[in-house]
Amino acid sequence: MESSKNQEENNVRSVCIFGLSGDPPTGNGGHMGIVSSISSMTKNIEEREVFCFHEVRVIPVFRHMFASKRNKLSTFDNRLEMCKLAFHDIPRVVVSSLERGIFEDLTEGKSDQEKMGVRIGTADVFDALK
Repeated sequence: MESSKNQEENNVRSVCIFGLSGDPPTGNGGHMGIVSSISSMTKNIEEREVFCFHEVRVIPVFRHMFASKRNKLSTFDNRLEMCKLAFHDIPRVVVSSLERGIFEDLTEGKSDQEKMGVRIGTADVFDALK
């Protein structure tokens, strides 16, 4: 693991991934409070205060991992917009539709029946971010 000083010298970005259903994103006692706290976390490097994360990437789930919850969620586009509205004032936060892109890539050329069995997990998100 590189030290923070080496990360800065090599322009390595520190990104926190925050996944959620976002149906709806909850307020200061929930999702928004957690993301706000993460965004404002600092550390001391060589006697100066710096943010722990350059970016907090909020990623609403495109298709819930558990089939029992899939048909109960609002549409992905609605949940994505709710997240954009909820988190837009928090510094260093980016709301991403990454999971939709992963799903589309994994299911390209597959039948609707084959798509039903596709699951996207944390490992898929990290692979996409490489």
